Amino acid sequence: MEEYDELASRLLALAGAIMEDASTIAILGGTEASLSERATLVASAATDVQLLGYAADIALRRR
Repeated sequence: MEEYDELASRLLALAGAIMEDASTIAILGGTEASLSERATLVASAATDVQLLGYAADIALRRR
C-alpha cells in the first residue's frame, strides 16, 4: 500500500505547487493578464487543486 501513499504525496505536492503559482498570480499579478483573466486563472487553479485533493483522498482510501 506504500505506492498509494507515494501517489497521494505526489498529488498533494502538485496541488501545493499549483496553489503557490495561483497565489503569485492573485497577489502580485506577475503577468500582463487583466484582473478578469487573473481571476479566471485562479478559479481554474482552485478547481485543479480540488480535483487533486479528491484523487489523493481516493488513493489513501485504497491503502
